[in-house]
Amino acid sequence: MLQVSSNRWSAEGDVLSGMMNTASAKRDQNMHEMFKTNDYPQIHGKVAQAAVPASGTTNAILSLKIRDQEHDLPVVVSAWSETDSNVTFRAEWDVSLKQFKLNPPSVLGVIRVGDVVHLSAGVSASKTAALTNSAPALIVLPDK
Repeated sequence: MLQVSSNRWSAEGDVLSGMMNTASAKRDQNMHEMFKTNDYPQIHGKVAQAAVPASGTTNAILSLKIRDQEHDLPVVVSAWSETDSNVTFRAEWDVSLKQFKLNPPSVLGVIRVGDVVHLSAGVSASKTAALTNSAPALIVLPDK
């Protein structure tokens, strides 16, 4: 869901944790085990009443729920572009696995994923559905 007023915006959406991938089957399996995707199939995010960037970047607060843990995280929003029918922007934030009580996988007990993971995503949302009183599409495209 996306709502945009003249100088504020709010968005809310879910990511299917079992659909996330790293382009490595073994790494994906470890990640899905860490997220317990069978028990917690969705990761939920919400930004409420953030300032629309006039130019450059702006900061917002992302309320992120992973498994049964929810925390507010700072997110940097940039490359905001708005037309009559769409909104696109880039969002970047850091996630501490420990903060969400996630145990990062290791390889042979030696190589470990670090605690802080930097995420960057391109976001695209359609405004056309808002005209028909249904929720607009919110598409998050992770960087490759």
